[in-house]
Amino acid sequence: MQRVAVYRTVYGVFAILNIAIFTSLWVQSRYGSPDNMRLLDWGANYVPLTLTGEPWRLFTDAFLHANWIHLLANLYMFVLLGGTHGWSMAVCLDLRAVRARGQSV
Repeated sequence: MQRVAVYRTVYGVFAILNIAIFTSLWVQSRYGSPDNMRLLDWGANYVPLTLTGEPWRLFTDAFLHANWIHLLANLYMFVLLGGTHGWSMAVCLDLRAVRARGQSV
């Protein structure tokens, strides 16, 4: 039971962080979808920048979303995967997706 509470807390922090980052980005974009330059300013993964001294973009990219639907779909899938495969598996899959995006771009 205590383990479930820890996972819910971790997910809650993850969700709040994602929502806060997207809301800030959304407000800065004047309540619309952020353009590519704004996403780059906020840490989107762009290979020439990532390979020339900004490897943190591989991590920050996971917290950037193009619109509300993108954000909500990602949070929903995180809950769905966490419920069926366990929270540790959901976190691993999310981190693997971030790594795969960094390698394929």
